[in-house]
Amino acid sequence: MILIPIFIISIGFHEAAHAYAVNYFGDDTPRLQGRLTLNPIAHLDMFGSIMLLMIGFGWGKSVEYNPNALKNDHLSRATMEQIIAAAGPLANFVLAFLSVAGLSAIFFTGSLSFLMEAFLISASLNLLLMFLNLIPIPPLDGSKVIRPFLPFSLLQHYDGLAPYGSILLLALFFLPGISTVFSNGLHSLTNGTLMQMGKILGLGALFGA
Repeated sequence: MILIPIFIISIGFHEAAHAYAVNYFGDDTPRLQGRLTLNPIAHLDMFGSIMLLMIGFGWGKSVEYNPNALKNDHLSRATMEQIIAAAGPLANFVLAFLSVAGLSAIFFTGSLSFLMEAFLISASLNLLLMFLNLIPIPPLDGSKVIRPFLPFSLLQHYDGLAPYGSILLLALFFLPGISTVFSNGLHSLTNGTLMQMGKILGLGALFGA
């Protein structure tokens, strides 16, 4: 099944982006833990991998870092942590765009057509991962991206959500009614962005746009 290897590569790229961002800001924790690599094996989480094999969806091992070790003369610690958090979803966006570019090359040259399905799955999956990780619910990346923008009066209440983040995510995925709205919204964002990428790269006919 082609989805699983593409998923593993995409998750590895996502976590590697976090690791390289942490390393860029001076913390060598990811390097010491062997996370400065695009090899997806280094980023696999045992339970996330089991879930991937069982239900077709999983997650990678979170990149650890020491906030006190982050250094930059021009950026605050909060901004550095925002960039570190955003690096993962951005990596998925880059992979999605490159996948659509691969589709465009195949579409216009007529060569390597056997790769079209893989590129299409990669583009859709990476956009899905990007939007999913940008949801502002702890421990997803979106919660760390949005946190510095929140007014001080809301921070305590927002941080109080952290222990319940996993429960909230499970509700979004599995609670009847809510899961349908959530899934439809996520797929609508994914498909809409994919179509816009296709238009930019001249694939309007392929995506029916």
